[in-house]
Amino acid sequence: MGSSAGAIGNVVGAVGGGFLTDRAISKGVGKAQAGYNQAQSTLTAGKQEGLGYLQPYMGIGEQAISPLSTLLLGKSYDPETGEFSEVSPEDRMSAFTASPDYQFRLSEGQKALEASQAARGGLLSGRAMRESQELGQNQAASEYGNYLGRLMGLAGMGQASSGQAANIAGNVAGQIGQAQIGAGNVAMQGKIARGQNMADVLGATTGALGGYFQGGGGAGAGAGAFSDINLKEDIHPIRKSTSGIPIYHFSYKDKKYGEGKFEGVIAQDLLILKPEAVIKDGDYLKVDYSKIDVEFRRVA
Repeated sequence: MGSSAGAIGNVVGAVGGGFLTDRAISKGVGKAQAGYNQAQSTLTAGKQEGLGYLQPYMGIGEQAISPLSTLLLGKSYDPETGEFSEVSPEDRMSAFTASPDYQFRLSEGQKALEASQAARGGLLSGRAMRESQELGQNQAASEYGNYLGRLMGLAGMGQASSGQAANIAGNVAGQIGQAQIGAGNVAMQGKIARGQNMADVLGATTGALGGYFQGGGGAGAGAGAFSDINLKEDIHPIRKSTSGIPIYHFSYKDKKYGEGKFEGVIAQDLLILKPEAVIKDGDYLKVDYSKIDVEFRRVA
């Protein structure tokens, strides 16, 4: 009865310990994965914040592309669709002459010219008309290069901001990828650990039950199995082990040591052949089967 309770206790202990270990592994994996998920959320939020800071500069640069492309290439750029379309020579030039830059310079020059002509009393003369025409041409010639320079500066600012945005997005994508790989590795390692834990539990359970049933519920096959000749009956020699130890079939007189027929040795034989394997337990002798080349087992 005591051995049965001990075997059951070992099984319960193994299963209980395995359950606690499995629970601890699951919690650890869950916390690690939650950490990786939080890292991904933080990285994504940081990326959005960083891109938000650059968005105005990218927008300004994108708006500068259309007039710049119109003047230099004769093609208008649509920021909404990202497509280019052909423009007429008149529209191409009006992209410049209609600009606030040119209109302001022309207006101020015209005011100065008219004041000068009025002082001379020739505001409506042919000369005044020629001077006005020349003013427009001169202003266009001098302001065109300045206007292109300003557009190219704005487009360059947008390009630089877009490059920074691309770097931010690329770096964050790489870090998020590492976090995802880390989460996957944790999950994989958790499964491996849980599988190993289950294997350990099964091994411990099998060992506990195997020892109990192999020993008939009492004698056991490990160190300290009762093998005193005074505890046995129906003893029949069957063969010798490789090292010359006699092997017998026998039954226990007292069924608390095991029920059925067993195969094993007699402790008194080992007092001469293998004394280090013999253990004294009260009035009887036990045998440590781990020290001899004989297996203790139940045969019927």
